[in-house]
Amino acid sequence: AQRDWHSLASGRAAAKSRRARRRSLRAAPGTDRRAGRSTSLLPCPRQRAPAMVANDIEALVARLRGPGAGDQAVAAITLAQLACDNASLCAPIVAAGALQPLAEVLRSGSEVGKACAAAAIARLACVAGLPIVATGALPPIVELMRAGTDNGETNGAWAIGQLARFASLRALIVAAGALPPLVELLRSGPKICKTNAAFAIGELAEDAPTRALLVTAGALPLLVELLRAGPEKAKASVAFLLVRLATEMQHEITALRTGRDALAEGFESSRRSLARPQRGTT
Repeated sequence: AQRDWHSLASGRAAAKSRRARRRSLRAAPGTDRRAGRSTSLLPCPRQRAPAMVANDIEALVARLRGPGAGDQAVAAITLAQLACDNASLCAPIVAAGALQPLAEVLRSGSEVGKACAAAAIARLACVAGLPIVATGALPPIVELMRAGTDNGETNGAWAIGQLARFASLRALIVAAGALPPLVELLRSGPKICKTNAAFAIGELAEDAPTRALLVTAGALPLLVELLRAGPEKAKASVAFLLVRLATEMQHEITALRTGRDALAEGFESSRRSLARPQRGTT
């Protein structure tokens, strides 16, 4: 019986030690329980007190400004996770000064860091569209869609789509050269990348001049193919976009027909004028 009591006590002590270990892991941000690697600076952001989260945001922004590429990538994706878990944290993240260092990571960070920064930008765009563009983030996002990794291209298209929700930014996005890489992603990107590209194109196509550019760029057959064999998530937005583009093409066809009729009438009038006999002069 004494031996059984000792076994029970040892089991309770072991269980208590395991619980203490789990608490210490949660209290030490960025620790992987299996390998001790830095994976996320905020493992349980929903369960943390507001004051602690505010301190965490400041620490994350500081790590974004640091020299370590790995720290920058982890800080960027953790900010994206924070904004995803709690949309009310987007404004505090922006107020803490995260946008400028995120733009710097997009310009000169590692490939992983750029992809993570684009994800953070996409999450923060709902409250900071114009400030994001003011940091000069558009050109590196367009370049990321053109020559980044699969994750970079996917997150870049996602960020463009979120920014394009602001009507005042659409012309700036098109001027930054976003349409050609978006169309190319429709042609050859991974499935989720095609979905994000279609969403971004749909937002940009709210402007009539952009719809004309998309038709010229050859987006129409790619969208038809995406509607036929693309991801289910993309089909609804693609169908709506195709209707918009078809309307734009119909307007162009009507204009061409009107111009053709006017030209034909002008030629016919000139022909009749030349065919009339000319009176001689005496």
